[in-house]
Amino acid sequence: MAHLRILRSLLLFIPALLFVSPGEGTCTQFCHADPPKTKIIVHYFHGTVRCKTCLTIEAYTKEAVELFFSREISNKSLVFLPENIDEEKNAHYIDEFQLISSSVVLEAVRDGKRMKWKLLPKVWELVHEKNKFFDYIANETREFMRGLP
Repeated sequence: MAHLRILRSLLLFIPALLFVSPGEGTCTQFCHADPPKTKIIVHYFHGTVRCKTCLTIEAYTKEAVELFFSREISNKSLVFLPENIDEEKNAHYIDEFQLISSSVVLEAVRDGKRMKWKLLPKVWELVHEKNKFFDYIANETREFMRGLP
């Protein structure tokens, strides 16, 4: 008799399993896989020895990026990255981005591959006009990001 009760309980339980949505509670890593994101890197390339103007360009660029792109920074879709091109590991950027001095470069990367980049040469002209410098960084970065996936 006990075996019949157990068998009957199992037979009542099996149909209930059939009505459970396949995604409920059984999600694998692929259920909610995020699509690959494009990451924007705002590079500031500098040498080991830096003048006051070079230090100001770095500080203004960092401040402008943090001011205008805080949401993108917090969701990790944009990062500010100062890099010393005198270090051997960064020397390749000189040719890749056609650098002739300390420079700000915007780079879009997706799946580890560079999609596009843009040099911002006017930082040298605008370094003594902080508001115009900030506007330049913000506008160029927004325009660069337009249309990216």
